Amino acid sequence: MEEGANSLRNGKPLAGPQYISPGQMPFGEFETLEGGRNMIEADLYRPANYSVVGGPQDILPEDAGFGFNFPGEKRFVTNGSPDGRANMAKVGDKVEAMCGPTHIKQASSVMLMLSQSGLGILDKGLKPYGVISSEHSAVDYTLSKNARTGDVTIKYSSPEGLPFRFEWTATVDVDGMVTTTPLKFESKSR
Repeated sequence: MEEGANSLRNGKPLAGPQYISPGQMPFGEFETLEGGRNMIEADLYRPANYSVVGGPQDILPEDAGFGFNFPGEKRFVTNGSPDGRANMAKVGDKVEAMCGPTHIKQASSVMLMLSQSGLGILDKGLKPYGVISSEHSAVDYTLSKNARTGDVTIKYSSPEGLPFRFEWTATVDVDGMVTTTPLKFESKSR
């Protein structure tokens, strides 16, 4: 896990299967659409809050969720509400459509990076700034596809309503390999 967190924090690529442990998902499922959807189903309904050391304990509303921004689509959220849970299948459908039927490894890696496996940076990445969070903390995802290379980039960013901003990216190539950038943090009070 520490190797994965260091990779995300420092923007160094890791081979796809190293992002997960056998306890989360059998390695045989990693490169399948079903395995990717299993990760989404397991993770995208349970966002946790953020808290600032010495600050308010509930920064986001209790029903905050993971926000998804796909090209040309209206933003939608997944969380534990009935509508939010229904949107989890929508995430998988949109990722499959974005990656195309011939890039199953890419689609499953994108889905994996939309699960808590892609959010590990939040656990230790925000602590130096006095922010308590976890790989379950709500995030906004903005997905885009490079028309020339076919790479899919996921921009992770802070949801509205936080007293700070953060972002980083993960780019998944057509073979499913992931490259990340370091987390950037900015306090809105500056």
